[in-house]
Amino acid sequence: MLLGKIKLYDIAKEFDMSSKDILAIAVKLNIDAKSHLSSVSDEDAERIRKEAKNTNKTKPNNVKKDSKKVADNKGATPVIIRREVIVEDTTKKSAVQ
Repeated sequence: MLLGKIKLYDIAKEFDMSSKDILAIAVKLNIDAKSHLSSVSDEDAERIRKEAKNTNKTKPNNVKKDSKKVADNKGATPVIIRREVIVEDTTKKSAVQ
């Protein structure tokens, strides 16, 4: 790890948040970050952590329940997609040639 620099995805891991959420917080705080791989100084990391703590408190814990619903739908009956088969008439090709 770089001295005095912290990656945004490491901060996201600490708070069990997505990197996109942490990146949005960084942009909101006017911190120059372009992706989850961006490095920020220790001071900026602390500012992001404080803001992330505030957003985690206001965010409901329904995220895990939603992911279970998606997993349950995968076990449902499979969907069969039928494709149209195009059959070329070979008699017309031989007559043209």
